[in-house]
Amino acid sequence: MSFLYAERCLISRQDNAITVTDERGTVHVPAAALSVVLLGPGTNISHRAMELIGDMGVSVVWVGERGVRYYAHGRPLTHSSRLLVA
Repeated sequence: MSFLYAERCLISRQDNAITVTDERGTVHVPAAALSVVLLGPGTNISHRAMELIGDMGVSVVWVGERGVRYYAHGRPLTHSSRLLVA
């Protein structure tokens, strides 16, 4: 799985998996299987989930409904070794 799009849900962390919870239930997604997480409107994400996402080198993009608009992004510092070399 290369990306995950989520909207109107709660994203949290359990062990080394991201949990996505909405009115239909909870789904566990292994963080190491992701490259990008797209966060749509109504998504709440916990600090622990963001910590895991950063540790796994996953990029995060905040988007509009159905991924139509782009608002912001974040990528982990481990994306390159530029800071280590400096």
